[in-house]
Parts: sequence; C-alpha cells; structure tokens
Amino acid sequence: MIDPQTVFQRISSLKKEQKELKTAYRDALGHDKHYQEALEAAKLAREKKATLESKVRADFGPEFERMDELKQNIADEEMMLSDLAFNSVIKGERLELYDENEAQYEPLVTVKFKKTNKFKDKDKN
Repeated sequence: MIDPQTVFQRISSLKKEQKELKTAYRDALGHDKHYQEALEAAKLAREKKATLESKVRADFGPEFERMDELKQNIADEEMMLSDLAFNSVIKGERLELYDENEAQYEPLVTVKFKKTNKFKDKDKN
C-alpha cells in the first residue's frame, strides 16, 4: 500500500517546482515591453467596462437587487443540498437527482487537506 505521507511529499515537491517555473515566467513577462503595453490597454478597457456596467446597473435598479437576492438564495439552497447529500452518503444511502431533462446527478465527495500549523515532534520518529 502506498503511504499517504510519501504521496503528500511528492505533491509538495511538484508544487515547489511549479512555483519556481511560474515565478520565472512572470519575471520574463515583466520584462517584455509589448506585454506591459497590452497590460495597460487591458487595464483601460476594464476601467471603461466598469464605468459602463455601473451606468447600466443604476438604470436596472430593482432587477439588479433581485439578481443579488437570487444569487444568495441559490448559494443557500446549494449549501443545504450539499449538507443533505453528505448526510446521505455518510449513512450509506444512495442518492440520485434528476433535472428537467432527466439527466442524472450523483453526489461527488472530495477530501482536501488544510495546514494546521501544528508541527510534528521530530524526536518521536
């Protein structure tokens, strides 16, 4: 059986190499004159886009507020569905959902690791 710690260390090593390559890439972009000009043009375009969106948003008024309300309601309902699905999976129950086109959906459970800032006592090994 593969040791999870070994796999974790391989992932950490790959991420370190990836970070070094990304840093070198960003450094190269930072020294490219044409890239810097393109960044400035994109920044101006984003500012113009934001100004135009603000004008339309002001005209849209109540509809825009309703869109925000719907966004929050959807997030709340998705969280509830996630909780219900997780509880079903934990109980060993099979859960299938269907949309209006009869497409089937099954829950997908993933595990992620979060750094806890607790250090392993190296003298115990």
